[in-house]
Amino acid sequence: MKKNFFERVTRPRALGILIFTGVPAIIGGGLIWWATGHSYNLVVPYEIALYAISLTIASKAPDLEH
Repeated sequence: MKKNFFERVTRPRALGILIFTGVPAIIGGGLIWWATGHSYNLVVPYEIALYAISLTIASKAPDLEH
């Protein structure tokens, strides 16, 4: 049986994935800020959603076993 994503990814790899995908997401937040006329009304929920997704991914990844 195939393992799901969280069973195959270790915590360091998950954090690397978060960094790799987080930088474009932060740039996306800047684009939202720019597109809405320099208003943080839509950027704040966007950033909260990003943090929630990031914490979920990082918390479900198993620790390295020695």
